[in-house]
Formats: sequence, C-alpha cells, structure tokens
Amino acid sequence: MKQVLIFLLIWGFLPVQAQLINEFENSDRSFHQANCWIMPGTTPAAQGVISGTLSARTGQLSSLTNFNGVVTPFAIVSSGNLTFKHRLLGAVDNNPRFIDVVQAGPNDNYNTGGTVIWSYTYTNADNNVIRSVSIPLTVLGTFRYFIRAYGNGGNTRTTIDEVNVPGTHASDPSNLCSALVSNPDADADGVPDVDDAYPNDALRAFNSRVLAADFGTLMFEDNWPSRGDYDFNDVVVDYNLNRVTNAANQVVEVVATFVLRATGAGFKNGFGFAFDGLATNRVFSVTGTNMNMSTNHIFTASGVEVGQTDATFIVFGNAYGVLTHPGNSTGINTQLSAAFVQPVTLTLTIRFVNAQGSFLGSPVTLQEVSLANFNPFITVDQQRGVEVHLPGKRPTTLANTALFNTRDDRSNVQTGQTYRTATNLPWAIQTPMSIPYPQEKEDILGGYLKLAQWAQSNGVSFSDWFRDLAGYRNNGNLYLR
Repeated sequence: MKQVLIFLLIWGFLPVQAQLINEFENSDRSFHQANCWIMPGTTPAAQGVISGTLSARTGQLSSLTNFNGVVTPFAIVSSGNLTFKHRLLGAVDNNPRFIDVVQAGPNDNYNTGGTVIWSYTYTNADNNVIRSVSIPLTVLGTFRYFIRAYGNGGNTRTTIDEVNVPGTHASDPSNLCSALVSNPDADADGVPDVDDAYPNDALRAFNSRVLAADFGTLMFEDNWPSRGDYDFNDVVVDYNLNRVTNAANQVVEVVATFVLRATGAGFKNGFGFAFDGLATNRVFSVTGTNMNMSTNHIFTASGVEVGQTDATFIVFGNAYGVLTHPGNSTGINTQLSAAFVQPVTLTLTIRFVNAQGSFLGSPVTLQEVSLANFNPFITVDQQRGVEVHLPGKRPTTLANTALFNTRDDRSNVQTGQTYRTATNLPWAIQTPMSIPYPQEKEDILGGYLKLAQWAQSNGVSFSDWFRDLAGYRNNGNLYLR
C-alpha cells in the first residue's frame, strides 16, 4: 500500500521537517509546487500509473531539447542513493527516447546547466515496463535533481513515481524555492565556502603545502663527482610546493615556488626537479619555466622535459639568466665584500586537468606529488647529462650514469645509495626551513658543525643539524647579511 505523505508548512527560513519523497498522490500541481517540486511538462495522472492511484505523467517526448519531468526541491544531500521508478508509455520504433538525471547546484539552471549523473536509452522492450533506478550520490552538498525525459518525434510519454532524495529539505518556498544554504557553497563543489580555499572555483577546493614553514632550502655543490671546495653555494634555492586539490582531494595542480638566493659557481648551472614515479603523459600543462641564456633543454607541448620517464620540470636553465651578476665577485651573493643582488622568485604551475577538470589518465594523488617523491637536481654548466641530486635520489632518464663511481662518488644505483662519497657525504642538501648557506670557499662542514655526524650516521644522529642551536653553527663561515 502506498504510504500517506504529510507535508508540513515551512516557517521562517528553515524547514520544520525534511520532505524529499514524492509519490504524486495529489492531482493538484500547485500543491507540489508549494513544496518546491517543479514539474515541467508533467502532471499527476492515473494513466500509466506506477503505484497508488497517480504518477507524474510527462507530455509527449517529441523534442530533444524540450525536457519533461520532475525537479526535486534543493536538498542538503547526505550519503545514500537517489531512487525513483519510471515507465515508458508506448513503443520507441524509430523515435529515440531517453531519460536521465541532472544534478544542479544553487547557481545552476536545472534546465540548461548542472551535471548528468545517470542516463538511460529506451528501447521497444521498455514499453509499459516499470523500471526501478538507484543512483549513488557521491558528491555531497546542496543540490536539486531533474529527472527528465525527452525524445525525437512520436507521441510516447513517460511516468515517474516514488522519488526519494537522501538528505534534508533546503528550498525556501517564500523566496521562489531558492536554496537555503546554511553553509554557502558558491561554486557548488560540495565544499562549504568557509572550508573552501577557492570558493568560486569548482575545480579547486584545498591547499596542501609540503612544508609547514614558508620555505625550505636546497643547496648544491656542482663539482660532482669530485668533492670540490664543498661550500654548497653553487646553487642555493628556497622552495615550497602547494598541491591544490579538488573536492574529492585529487590534485588538480601543483604550484611550486622557488627563490634563487645565490650562485657561487663559475659554472652556468640549471635547476629542476622530477616527481619520481609520475608518468610524463599525465601532465596537462606547465608554465613558469625560465630558459634565459640556456638552450640545453627540450620540452613537450605540455611543458615537461622531452625524453623523461618520470615527469621532469626545469625551473631555470641558467642561474646567471635569472640573477644579474654585480660584476665584482666570482658568483652572486656568496661574498660579503660584493654587492648584494635581490633574490628572484620563480613559480611553476603544473596542471593535471584540462579546463573542464578532467585528468589525463587517472586522478593524481597527494602521495604521487609528495615531498618523498620530489626529486630536485641541478644540471652543471649547460651539460644536460651532468646532474647533481640529493643523496639516495635516482638520476633522471637523461643523466649520464657513467659518472657514477668516478672520482669521489661511490654511488650504487641498484641499492639506491646514490650521490654519496665513501664517507656518506652528499653533494646536495635539503632542509625543511630556510637557512643560511656558506660563504665562497668555506666548507659547509665548518659552518654546520653537526652536519658530518648526521650524514655519516645516515640521518640517525643530529637530525636537527641545520637549526640555530648552541654548538651547531659557526656563523663566521656563513653568508649572513
């Protein structure tokens, strides 16, 4: 037996009780409209009834753009399934017939906008057959649903019944049934504006930075595979990565910010990074690369470097094409006696989706672009194959691996023991906060007094070697202005 529905009046701005079930047992269309059910081209009728005495019966399905059906009130959707029943009245023959469901947010026109979340194409086998539909609602928020039928030519109709939306009634009948949004969601992505870092952008919702501090520091020694002067100021870059995710917590883009602070080298070094394990063809676009005074990198149409297995990005091809040399020093910003050059900030924006929010391949996860998979490196003196990475990181596809185990390098690529000396010392250093770097020709071990013990213990001892604690630093060796 069909249940009796009790409709309560809605007082003020909030509904006294949720009413998101309709079995169309009242033949008066205005009764349904008063409860914010819209019925374009449709009216309760006994013909073609599905259950009870009445069902919502559409007009003739003779247009592919003139939709007939039922629009539910707005609901604050909870987890569950949207359910309803439908019945085609008549044969299809040569006249196509369709029924689908559109999910529309507060800012969508239900008739021309929204997102189709389910669709069905009628055949002659559907003539006068009652079909039950259950649609999982995976995007939560404030929505209404247009169950719409349409076709091309002919005079068949459809009936709709037993519509049930999981959630709380959120339409205001005193204001043209507009959405009652207690937690406004301007872009209708399911994330309330108060929690949404991008409240007017449905593709973006959250920021997830890899560092708690504003910046960390990367320092490189470019004499690899020789130990060199070990002053770690040949390229000094501060860094942070912001992984921008959508409402489903999938990464739509990475905004990577770098500050080139110094280059103490005579070499014309470049700087870039890879995301280990992330395929090149999953990147939609890259912007922000600086290739001034450098021609030793080739890029795909999307902006990643050509010939790489892992997605590899070049931030700049030549440090001297970014910082302007003051003319009275070996490098830039490594000698206190020389003029100071203002550091330059560079921002790479790496997108994984197109303008519609569709990924190239599977969605990108936070783990795939995590700090653990971030693999920064320099290229030495415009020689693309000469790469210097952090210890334990793998070279890119374009690296010249013949340089391993020459001079002072004792790498073992098979075991992952890369870019280390015989005593476990590195050629590149990464810290989670911005720190000073050594002056020109000052060995970093003389500036950071616990660094050697940290490196030689494989990170077990003095993991905080970079902090400004008693006995940790010799500031006389560091570039401090």
